[in-house]
Amino acid sequence: MFDLQSIHQKKARKRYQCHICGKAILPGKQYIHEKYLGDDGFKTLRRHIHCDAMLDVYNTELNSDSDEYYNDWEVTETLWDELCKQLCDEEQRDECSMCDLFACELCQEKLLGEYAPNMLGAAKQSVRDNDE
Repeated sequence: MFDLQSIHQKKARKRYQCHICGKAILPGKQYIHEKYLGDDGFKTLRRHIHCDAMLDVYNTELNSDSDEYYNDWEVTETLWDELCKQLCDEEQRDECSMCDLFACELCQEKLLGEYAPNMLGAAKQSVRDNDE
């Protein structure tokens, strides 16, 4: 069991890997930094701003009636499949790669545009920055 010790938004000084989507967090880009304490010592998790925003909105808005809360360690194809089914029609799903759901502009538009419009611009910029 791990206990959350701290959570901060930071600017990357070197290249890290997002533990949600698995893609690089590039130097100079903002990211979420969490530190946990467990039996084996400290564990640090890092994630893109856009991955954090989409997961948070999914849990608080779309999945709020469910007893299931997806945390960072539980982001699986099941979650991606659920989220994509709620957000995209069949035609759009062909464009939305399951392994790249958190960078899908269609999903960002629908999810963040409706539930967290203040995060939409930052999420899109985060994806663009990490594509460069």
